[in-house]
Amino acid sequence: MKEHNEIFALKVLFVIFLILNLGATSLLSLRILELQRIVSSQTSQITKLNRQISQMRDELSFLEGEVQDFPSLFTTSFSDIYNEVKDSVVVVRGKIVRHTLFGDEYITVQGSGFVYNYSGEIIIVTNNHVVEGCVNITVSFLNGE
Repeated sequence: MKEHNEIFALKVLFVIFLILNLGATSLLSLRILELQRIVSSQTSQITKLNRQISQMRDELSFLEGEVQDFPSLFTTSFSDIYNEVKDSVVVVRGKIVRHTLFGDEYITVQGSGFVYNYSGEIIIVTNNHVVEGCVNITVSFLNGE
């Protein structure tokens, strides 16, 4: 009888082992399916990113070619540019009236500008803060004229 109980207990343990093993296998199978879905999704994303990288490389190659051609278009040096525009640069001077307790006070202000031909009319272009509220505005070229 004791031997029969031991065999029965072993059978019960074996069945429990099989149930646990099947449960663990089922859980592992579900986890594997989930991981396969994740890998598939990430593979799709990687493929899209690789396409974008390829497009960016193509654009970069194109832009590198454009940049290499760019300096040859402009052979003018800064000195040449300065020499071309220096005669149009002007100094704008004026006075601002400040009213104080002791009377009017005149403060000299100064800024820069340039001469511009606007539809046949010569105008001086400068910043508003240079001339705002000024009186006795004078304009002179860099050579003093």
